[in-house]
Amino acid sequence: METTQSELNIPAAAESEEPVMENVTRMNRERYFEAATVRGKSWRSRIFTVLGAISAVTGLILGNPTLVVVALAVTLLSMFSHLIVAWRDFGKLKRFHPSGEWDKSIRFYADRIETDSGVGAVSVASYRDIKREYETEHMFVLDFGGKAPATTLHKDSFTSGSFAALRDFLVERQRAEYDDAK
Repeated sequence: METTQSELNIPAAAESEEPVMENVTRMNRERYFEAATVRGKSWRSRIFTVLGAISAVTGLILGNPTLVVVALAVTLLSMFSHLIVAWRDFGKLKRFHPSGEWDKSIRFYADRIETDSGVGAVSVASYRDIKREYETEHMFVLDFGGKAPATTLHKDSFTSGSFAALRDFLVERQRAEYDDAK
């Protein structure tokens, strides 16, 4: 879902300001799946995995093969659903980028984050919209909980700023937006 500038109440003058930091990540299958894997390790999938395993054991104890099969299916689906969704979404992105690689620009302004994934639409999100952050060895993901698409960036792909500076900046911006909301 794309958030427009007017929905965020960003003044028109803010459009012309320079970003505080910018990251241009060359996305490919490896980076896409690294980010998808870390997002898939959520508490919900872990709960479903544990409940599925408990149900499978219960089915074995009760001698109910149907329960065992259904429970194992739920367990496997919860363990691998993030990869299934990533395969589907990467396939959709390959329609726009047949080579399987594309540049994704993420610009961090004082009042917003803009992401251009190279398909013609720019996603705009507020720092207060960040619900979760995920990190791997190479990738960093900002999850906006459905208010905007998740933003994935490679830690070493900053054209201005750095990943260490971004971490400090995000804490500062989130604290400022929290204070402004009071």
